[in-house]
Amino acid sequence: MTLVGIRATHPWLDRHLRVTGYLPIQSKSAWENSGLLLGEAVNAVVQHFQLNPPELFEIIDENLKRIQSRLAPPNVSSAPPNVSSQSGNTLYSSAQVVQEEEIQSDLPPHFRSVLKFNTTDASVREAMMSNVHIPSAPTEFPESSDITLSDANELLQSEAMFVSTLEGMPYVKTMLASRESVTEETLKIAQSNLEKEEELKEKYDEVKDLQKSLKEKIDTFNKLQNKQERLLKPTDKRTALSKLQVAKRDAFNESEEIASDWINNGLNIDDFIDSFIEKRTVHHVRAAKIERMQYL
Repeated sequence: MTLVGIRATHPWLDRHLRVTGYLPIQSKSAWENSGLLLGEAVNAVVQHFQLNPPELFEIIDENLKRIQSRLAPPNVSSAPPNVSSQSGNTLYSSAQVVQEEEIQSDLPPHFRSVLKFNTTDASVREAMMSNVHIPSAPTEFPESSDITLSDANELLQSEAMFVSTLEGMPYVKTMLASRESVTEETLKIAQSNLEKEEELKEKYDEVKDLQKSLKEKIDTFNKLQNKQERLLKPTDKRTALSKLQVAKRDAFNESEEIASDWINNGLNIDDFIDSFIEKRTVHHVRAAKIERMQYL
């Protein structure tokens, strides 16, 4: 352990401000034999420094300087704790509690309020404690006042007799009755919970099924939403031209199939003309659209 941010002297500190005076940490063997936990050792060192503060020469950490200057009372200079003035009197102790409405510093918000425990607060707390009823320890026990020494020795030597006598006392009877009442109430609650176990399992299964159904519906919704976005999104020019080329070729092939079917099977001339012209018209319309898009 080392003190940082200050320059000070203390019997427990070496010149590097390392804590060397605490016996359990002076060597590895001393620490192992002490049986202490690290938190206990740190707590002991902190308590010792609180009761026996180091002689502080200088605060070298800027943050500590700012905190110390803001913690100082208005009528006292911002010198660090335990530093004497020119007259030789200590300005204020490191354990002194000061009052500050709000400390504007680098401390976290919950560290900025410093409380003052004045005489009025002490009087109020004293009055509150005086109203707290603390029963006094009994000076006699009527249930056992007539027991002789031999009877007491016999009770101590016989566990069964001791337990039987103890259970016959009014206070023990009241305690056992209360315990029995609490046990019965707990048993009733447990039985009530067990009766609702099947209902709870059914509700759990129902919720699991609903969660599964909800997940499936959300997946379906996401797919439809993505499809909608693709349909509403303006088509890329290159993609549109590619699709029109394919559609134009399909219309041309369909019209050629109609012509081949008429030649091979001899269909009605009017039906052939109507179907052929319809498909060729679609072919030429698509070709015109391709030509117009190429010049856009």
